[in-house]
Amino acid sequence: AEDGRRVSEVNITPFINNLPYGQDTAAFSSDDASGSTSMAANIQEAMEAGASGFLFDEDTCATNFLIRDQRMQALVRKDSEPITPLISRVRELYEKHDKSSILVIGGCGDYLNVADQVICMDQYVPKDFTQKAHEVVQSHPVILESTGLAPYEVTKRTPKFEKLFQGSREKTKVHSVKGVFVDGVELDLDGLDQLVEESQ
Repeated sequence: AEDGRRVSEVNITPFINNLPYGQDTAAFSSDDASGSTSMAANIQEAMEAGASGFLFDEDTCATNFLIRDQRMQALVRKDSEPITPLISRVRELYEKHDKSSILVIGGCGDYLNVADQVICMDQYVPKDFTQKAHEVVQSHPVILESTGLAPYEVTKRTPKFEKLFQGSREKTKVHSVKGVFVDGVELDLDGLDQLVEESQ
């Protein structure tokens, strides 16, 4: 999750819709996205860019984007909840879009229902717990919300450089490792841990 990130005209309807005040999620924009909307946008942007898979760390994800457990399903009706959690889409991402997902989890046990393989770190040693996970799923069943969803769609977008470069000539200025100005528009690169020096 990237709380506060900017989102520009991203179709996040596979994960988020029915927002208050009729806010459009087919071309969602925000200068201050929440954790869940930023995750939805990150996934959609990665899909648009042709990513082959996803890596999610439970510690840095928005919990309400990952799951909606049975108690919350009972408390809040599905038609009153704008978020379709990742757990309801992760199989579809793999089976229909050929996108694998690796999740590092310690508390979201509902994902055992949709996992093909489960690796447990036992005293820092990876062990195959897939069979044991299947047994846990059988002995502790849960109901997942995965029916009645519209098909997952990815909107193809192309940057409009003529809108970005509106000045007489293109101006690019690097003011820090994680900050770049392009023709007066600041690009916040704070989420890119790979950037370590301005020359990059």
